[in-house]
Amino acid sequence: MSFGVLCQTSKELANVLDSGDDLKELLTVTESGKNGIEQMEQRQLKVKRLQQALAKLGEEEGELSSIRLQENKENNEVISNLGKEKYSQVEGIEKLNAALGSLENSMREIDLESSKLRKEKAGIQHQASDALPKTKYSFSLYSNVTRLRWDYDTNDDKLQGFVTSLRDVRPFSLNLKEHSSHFIANYLWDVIASAKNSQA
Repeated sequence: MSFGVLCQTSKELANVLDSGDDLKELLTVTESGKNGIEQMEQRQLKVKRLQQALAKLGEEEGELSSIRLQENKENNEVISNLGKEKYSQVEGIEKLNAALGSLENSMREIDLESSKLRKEKAGIQHQASDALPKTKYSFSLYSNVTRLRWDYDTNDDKLQGFVTSLRDVRPFSLNLKEHSSHFIANYLWDVIASAKNSQA
């Protein structure tokens, strides 16, 4: 009940008391005044509850603002970290791309070198296939003329074998580290000559 209604009610009460009307009217006015006061108290209670609810909403809004600020701060940190990680990943990808390019260049060079070596190998094999029969023939010819036979089972630092004649076998064994190639050649020719002379 508003202040104006309360004033109106009190004026009516004063009029009734002044006029001397009957008691019923007085009770009616008193009852309506009571009702008005009760309504006013209820309204005040509602206003108080609304004020409390508004205060609580204000507190909750403050808490929500604080939470939002914290979340924004955390989100900004996450975004910053993701940006750094992205930058790091981009750098890593660039390094990998550079390494890949280098490897591709190396592979091209290796392929070219491999192709070149295959051609050289084919050329050498061709030369060897041409030279091998000639070498075998020359070896056979020299072996038959000189009657020199090599021992292939000796150490690498020894030259060993024998020279044959119709009546004689003359072995030889020379250390390659102790003798010069000139001495070895002369020695072998001497052994061959002595084997030939023993035939006569």
